[in-house]
Amino acid sequence: MSQRQPFNPFLLLPPGVLLSGALLLSACAPPVATPSFPAPATTPAPQSTPTTAPTASAPPTEPPPTPTPSPTDTAEWQSYSGQGFRLEYPADWAFVGPNGIECAAIYHFFPSTIKLITFSACWEDHVGGDTLTFEETYERFREAFVADAHVSERTINGLEVEVIQYASSGNNWIYVLDAPDGTLALWRRGNTGWALIDEGDLYQQNGIFDRILASFRFPEEGD
Repeated sequence: MSQRQPFNPFLLLPPGVLLSGALLLSACAPPVATPSFPAPATTPAPQSTPTTAPTASAPPTEPPPTPTPSPTDTAEWQSYSGQGFRLEYPADWAFVGPNGIECAAIYHFFPSTIKLITFSACWEDHVGGDTLTFEETYERFREAFVADAHVSERTINGLEVEVIQYASSGNNWIYVLDAPDGTLALWRRGNTGWALIDEGDLYQQNGIFDRILASFRFPEEGD
């Protein structure tokens, strides 16, 4: 006895209908999602920070040196002889004088600030007033410079000379100074005082003041 096959309704349909139905089913089937993967992240290339080449800094500028008078050169000096004394000074300077009052005289070494002063007994407080002795005049002149000063002694051509480096000066009653500080060489002969002054100390380092001082002398008779 033959076994009965189960009924298959699709066997009754023509083949063209089966094919179109398959296509219809495939069209109606939901689409299969294709997995997508994110693009790999790109690491930005490191940016180089521009560097500025170091620039050489200019060396610090220094103030120009203070000009000083020309150094001594004994071959270019000239001599003065008159008024009972002798001395030497630079050839391009002029020695002018005497100028002054009855009891004092002043000589100028142009164009420098060096001066030579001579004085004798002077008035006490004004011209024509009471007169001091020479000793009093000399001490009053000296005392105007020695306060807070450096004082040394030298022997120059037989003369005992005080060299006073002063930082300030008082009233000497003979000459009004142009600078508050300086160097004074002071000596005496008989009843006359002598003072060589370097106002402002402009001629100490180059030796001009010392050279003038060392050349000072009182010539002997017939010399």
